[in-house]
Amino acid sequence: MALTNVRTQKLGHLTFMYGTYAHTEGAANITQTVSGGTVVLVQVNPQADSATARVDSRGDLYDISVSGQVNTITFHGVAGVSGGTFLIVYAT
Repeated sequence: MALTNVRTQKLGHLTFMYGTYAHTEGAANITQTVSGGTVVLVQVNPQADSATARVDSRGDLYDISVSGQVNTITFHGVAGVSGGTFLIVYAT
């Protein structure tokens, strides 16, 4: 599993981090850390393997853990999903 094309954009006290991810079945989960802020939103939009199948956003694609001022978002691989896009919004 890999995060690619990761970009950040600030808007006032909010920072938007977004990009794409790729997943192969059996691959390890991947994490993204956000330091010094509070995670406001995580949106993961998977794309199914089949060109005709669509998968709406699902809550089982990620978890958030917090340790001090560091938030860790763990992206989970799910069978039938080979990749997609993500958006993380956090306040600083």
